[in-house]
Amino acid sequence: GRNELIARYIKLRTGKTRTRKQVSSHIQVLARKKVREIQAAIKVSSHIQVLARRKSRDFHSKLKDQTAKDKALQHMAAMSSAQIVSATAIHNKLGLPGIPRPTFPGAPGFWPGMIQTGQPGSSQDVKPFVQQAYPIQPAVSAPIPGFEPASAPAPSVPAWQGRSIGTTKLRLVEFSAFLEPQRDPDSYNKHLFVHIGHANHSYSDPLLESVDIRQIYDKFPEKKGGLKELFGKGPQNAFFLVKFWVSKTLQ
Repeated sequence: GRNELIARYIKLRTGKTRTRKQVSSHIQVLARKKVREIQAAIKVSSHIQVLARRKSRDFHSKLKDQTAKDKALQHMAAMSSAQIVSATAIHNKLGLPGIPRPTFPGAPGFWPGMIQTGQPGSSQDVKPFVQQAYPIQPAVSAPIPGFEPASAPAPSVPAWQGRSIGTTKLRLVEFSAFLEPQRDPDSYNKHLFVHIGHANHSYSDPLLESVDIRQIYDKFPEKKGGLKELFGKGPQNAFFLVKFWVSKTLQ
């Protein structure tokens, strides 16, 4: 039989004697080992397939989300301001996530006026802050059937805060820089360089522009500390930069 032939072959090659029962047992051991190797390979292949299917599902999910986001942005691009406001109100009523709004980069503004020689300029002439590059148009929302219009939230800060020179503890009411040269013993000629007067601010006025303090350190002396030391001591929200043009020609 087969096992007898295998035993004779082992005897010829190695000189060792094996019975038919030993040969049969060894063949069974080798067969079980081969089966285990095949099963291990099948498990590895199955695990790889599971990972591949999971990766495919994740990819398709991300692709669907990106497609939905692109469609939403395209839909918003075709909507008017009133439609966007109305859709946002509906989302807020239903507790749905808000609609993303596109943002626009700001652009530097220009000061509208120049101070004439010897004449005080308006507070707008000496504002050191840029105006908004894009004027804000009031959004007109169409009435939605079944929903009551939401009342506007009350402002938590006064209108002047962030729009004028001042903090919650101290505000600048008026400032004038002038020179009074004496022409004769009885008369003086007042030359006004700059004047910052009181203004009634509203919430529609643009906020003041923020300036990096490091850009103007070298414009102020530092022999006794200078601006850098004062700004470090704070409070930092009490520092304001005012730019203005003057005529130094005195008559």
